[in-house]
Amino acid sequence: MRRLTLVNGAEVELTGIENLLTPGLMKKAMALKKGYKNAVLDEQERQDAWGCFDPGGLALAAQEHSRWATQRALNIGMMHYASIV
Repeated sequence: MRRLTLVNGAEVELTGIENLLTPGLMKKAMALKKGYKNAVLDEQERQDAWGCFDPGGLALAAQEHSRWATQRALNIGMMHYASIV
């Protein structure tokens, strides 16, 4: 278990997969989430500029940029499994 002090001074104990996440992995996850959000917003802006509404286009933008999340979840699950076996 690992203890963490938050910005407000509160202390929390990390008991789950948080112990397996490195600062580098967390930064990468945040950057990828930002890219995912931007892809959807960019597609929405493109559609607005063309005066159209294409839910399928928005869904495709979301799907293309969320594949990383599926792989990340699998990787984290495998790390967690390996730590308890």
